[in-house]
Amino acid sequence: MELELFDCNCIVGRRSTPTPENNLSDDQILEALYHAGISRALITHAFARDYDPREGNTRASELADLHDAFTPGYVLL
Repeated sequence: MELELFDCNCIVGRRSTPTPENNLSDDQILEALYHAGISRALITHAFARDYDPREGNTRASELADLHDAFTPGYVLL
């Protein structure tokens, strides 16, 4: 039986203070996950965490619709 890894804390989207290591595109994040042998990720959109949970949660859902490896994790007020 092969172990399936799931990243439970993945932030996507542009952060308020981007640096090279945290300013990756969705495709770059997916590539890094696959390179590390991680098949899925629970994503939180940076916009939801830093600015507006409702809009950021919508963005996370939209990304999850585009990429099967992403599962949206919502920010609550």
